[in-house]
Amino acid sequence: MTTFKTLLLAACVLFVGVRAESATLTITTNGAHTGNVSVSPTAQLCRAMGGGETCTFTIASGTYIYLAANSPSTPGIFSSGTGDAAACATSTCNFTLNGDSSIVASFDPGIYPYVQVVLAGDGKGEVSFNNSQCQNFELGYSGCVTYYGAGSEVTLAARAPGTFFMGFSEGTADASACGTTTPCVFTLTTTSAVTASFAALTSVAVLPSTATINVGQMQAFTASGTFTNGASRSLF
Repeated sequence: MTTFKTLLLAACVLFVGVRAESATLTITTNGAHTGNVSVSPTAQLCRAMGGGETCTFTIASGTYIYLAANSPSTPGIFSSGTGDAAACATSTCNFTLNGDSSIVASFDPGIYPYVQVVLAGDGKGEVSFNNSQCQNFELGYSGCVTYYGAGSEVTLAARAPGTFFMGFSEGTADASACGTTTPCVFTLTTTSAVTASFAALTSVAVLPSTATINVGQMQAFTASGTFTNGASRSLF
């Protein structure tokens, strides 16, 4: 007869057998300027506060990692990578973390290319530049600039809370291919610019427009919005 103790022991062995292995990612920051290194998908930051800092993250093996050290002032440049981070050499880097790895990000003065985003239209919105954001619904920015090391992969992602993202336009240099979809990804080799346009919400339609709901009854509603550019979409 199988005893409770035997079943418990078998369950423990099974749990240990399927436990995911982990690896460490060590990031060292240095240089004369301050800055941040963002680690995705863990949504963590390693900060360079003038004198630098060393951060160690424990992450499940096999995780796809994206590092970004871009900045509105001086970007960080990756170097001295070991393990899976050995190829990192710009302000952004991606790799699969299979074993313990390390990287150095240096925030030093220099001449670097930048991306300029202009926020246009009558609606509010936000564009993220990898490790930083540009938005006009709280801070009132009309545009922003952020710097990268040459050869970095740039990801511009637009978000329109309560408005409609009409697309990127007027892109120059490396950002010239950005269009109506988001995100826009490109390799930055020289200073580039792009405009992100947002349309404001003008009206909301709710269906059913009238409903009698009895006690204990549930009723689902749907809502759609119309925007100043004539577009409409479902609202949540």
